[in-house]
Amino acid sequence: MWNIVITWDYFSKDTIGKQLCRAANSISANIAEGYGRYHF
Repeated sequence: MWNIVITWDYFSKDTIGKQLCRAANSISANIAEGYGRYHF
């Protein structure tokens, strides 16, 4: 994801790119947080 966004112009990176990268990074964090929550 980072390699794609880094080629965009400044405005696209600053608006959509930041949000897209943040969302992509939070997927693994949400999986790790939820893992084992209901299963021991």
